[in-house]
Amino acid sequence: MIAKTVVELSIDKQNPPAYMTYVNFIGTPMIALFISAVVAYFVLGRARGFNWDHLGRFSESGMAPLASIMLVIGAAGALNQIITDSGVGLVLKQVLTSLQVSPLILAWIIAITLRFALGSATVAMMTAAGLILPVLSANPQLDPALMAIVIGAGAIGASQVTDSGFWFVKESLGIPMASMYATYTAGTTIAAVLGLGGTLLLQMFL
Repeated sequence: MIAKTVVELSIDKQNPPAYMTYVNFIGTPMIALFISAVVAYFVLGRARGFNWDHLGRFSESGMAPLASIMLVIGAAGALNQIITDSGVGLVLKQVLTSLQVSPLILAWIIAITLRFALGSATVAMMTAAGLILPVLSANPQLDPALMAIVIGAGAIGASQVTDSGFWFVKESLGIPMASMYATYTAGTTIAAVLGLGGTLLLQMFL
């Protein structure tokens, strides 16, 4: 995937060379990850003396956490599609156009609000991206990369009891609830605010 990015930066995109077909295929995330998994089986598995039964058990043990991740991503995608199809994004676009709010600040507010309400940073990011898309399309001069950064910044803030990570840290370290709010919640919120400030500062130079 990195090689694909490097090659794309070094070629003429209007007249790409013939080998780009192969580079694009190998650099596709699913293909690249599949190749990495196959190489890992042989380099980190068979070459170290593990038989296929051992490798199979290792693979099975990794399915449980993978399944939970896929479930969260799938639920986030479904929620995003529901919000998009319901027309909330278009209504939001009209409201925010009248308010003259910066799209970056708006995206950050949406992301951190969803993070606070739902707990999942993944769901917050994907839902905020779906909501802000109509606003982004109405502002073609805005760099999508900045929008991605500011949504990510908002989605890491305001971690509290709705976030499973909040409880993991609390129970693992035995931190009282009041201290968690004073440290973990405050810390993630400060990080989110700094992310917003840094993005707005970066926008001035782009």
